[in-house]
Amino acid sequence: MDSIRLEHVPRIAMFIGETSYLTPFVGSLYASLKSLGESFTYADLLGLSGAGNRLRWYPGTWDPSNVDLSQCENPPFTPHFRALKAVGWDAEVRLTKSFKDANSNLVDQETAQKDIVNSIKLGRPVIAMGIIGPPECCVVFGYENSGESLVGWNYFQGDEGYDPEKPFTKSEWFGNLWGYFLLTNKIGIPDPRQSAISSFRAIVNHFHQAEVFGAKVGLSAWSAMLDQLEKDDFSKCSLDFPEGSPGDDASWQNSVKGRFMVYCDALCQIYERHNVLPYYRNLSQSFPEWKAFLEPAIDAWEDCASYGGYLWKYMGMNNEGLEKFKTPELRKILATEGYRCREKDKEAIAWIEKLLSKEKS
Repeated sequence: MDSIRLEHVPRIAMFIGETSYLTPFVGSLYASLKSLGESFTYADLLGLSGAGNRLRWYPGTWDPSNVDLSQCENPPFTPHFRALKAVGWDAEVRLTKSFKDANSNLVDQETAQKDIVNSIKLGRPVIAMGIIGPPECCVVFGYENSGESLVGWNYFQGDEGYDPEKPFTKSEWFGNLWGYFLLTNKIGIPDPRQSAISSFRAIVNHFHQAEVFGAKVGLSAWSAMLDQLEKDDFSKCSLDFPEGSPGDDASWQNSVKGRFMVYCDALCQIYERHNVLPYYRNLSQSFPEWKAFLEPAIDAWEDCASYGGYLWKYMGMNNEGLEKFKTPELRKILATEGYRCREKDKEAIAWIEKLLSKEKS
């Protein structure tokens, strides 16, 4: 039975050294393109997708799916296909489980296995959702025994006992697969200026849209998150998950650790405003007529993104830190700084709106 493992697929993880790759789809696409000899950076892909300027928060609860990029726009996977188009790839998404309003016939294991094997035989990694952990994206770049086992990098592989610094090899993978993206045809790369404008329009729309699939997004997500952070009652929450590890939605809602992790997921989304900045700086150099708009937006987003690490001034990621996070006094401090950074996000978006208005004139 045949086995293949593609070469030159870089490791992806939330943190590698001093660098963070906080959006699994973008990290998986980055690794895939690197293996194909393409030069797009993680920052480029954050910018082209719009994922570098998102925020999603389901109101009234502490929902671990807030961070899911596929739920940030309607139709689902809009940011994914925006990025793929901008880097010159046609692609298909095939689902194995029903998801929101995604218009796709579900595929069975035989079809999924055949698709993944055939793509890898063509030298193209597959961006899969799930396999290990939650239905976030990972990069599959190999298989064993004609696809009975898959090989790749997954953001959550360390949580299931795999060595986080070595590619995982997983059998019986189909039960935890939600779907996958196939790179089908290499097409011409669109005009970078038009791709940037498309992304700018998307992030402005996201910022003002208010709600997608029942969740608050953009400016409304900032307000919903900070309101809950400041005003929700934590007094009856257990410190840790009831079973010591995440379980159903109630385990997140009713534990300080669960709420803290959901809050940290929001901070990761906000910190991507820092990680995307090299893309915007390059645009400022490539299109000097945009500099007057991009430079103040970049400064505002850098300030906004500082909220991603602000909490570490007051607490650590341990039980003592969770005890502090449980107190309304600390959460008031965190919310106050959050409101300041929300205004910086609003300021940056206003500059992008001015840039788009100039492009129309």
